[in-house]
Amino acid sequence: MLNLLRMEWYQLRRNNAYRGLLLTVCGTSALFALLSLLAPGLPNGRQAVLSAMSHAVFICLFLSFLAGKLLGADFNNRTICLQATCGRSRVILVIVKTILFIAAALPVILLYPFVTGAILTLCIGWGETIDAANILCLLQSIGLHTMAYVWICAVDALLCFCFRDVGAAMGSAIAYYILCLVLAEIELVAKASPVYWLAVFQNGAAASDAAGFFVYAAAFILGAATLSCIRFRTIDLK
Repeated sequence: MLNLLRMEWYQLRRNNAYRGLLLTVCGTSALFALLSLLAPGLPNGRQAVLSAMSHAVFICLFLSFLAGKLLGADFNNRTICLQATCGRSRVILVIVKTILFIAAALPVILLYPFVTGAILTLCIGWGETIDAANILCLLQSIGLHTMAYVWICAVDALLCFCFRDVGAAMGSAIAYYILCLVLAEIELVAKASPVYWLAVFQNGAAASDAAGFFVYAAAFILGAATLSCIRFRTIDLK
């Protein structure tokens, strides 16, 4: 498993589509930061970081592209099919591919708020005293936001194993985000939507909110990974 992870990571670092995505994220982040400088009521660096972390529409669009180009492409070019027919465990392949996808997604998730925050910090300032308590609070908020996006990534990976195509993977990932927006507005099922939790964290989550979130996130991540394994084990690889 470790050797497979190393090989996949080596290939990811030389993936031109992934490099292009990271450059696009940086460019988009810089553009939005510069546009923010022209708007009234300028946010400081800290506000920009927390606000950008909650802009799920942009981050999820980037993640849907990544899902298609990373996991969907493995089915289109038959890479994962060849790996399975060569004797590799399908469960191990699902685990490795999902871990790699989440690892590749983390820079995509964090670049947008960090680049935006860095530009506005240079232009306006950070906005609060930098001490241990404030840094811990910021890291906690970033960690909660990131976990919500990992939840989205796990479901996106499941959709890739279900549809096994670049275009279908991208489209279904976008459809899942739209579904999350709808669910976030329905009180009875809102907590099953990571978008709902992103809004909670933007407004400042209490300890009880964070505890409840981790229960939902862990359940959906483990459920998505389990269903991915089941789905991949049952498909006929031709």
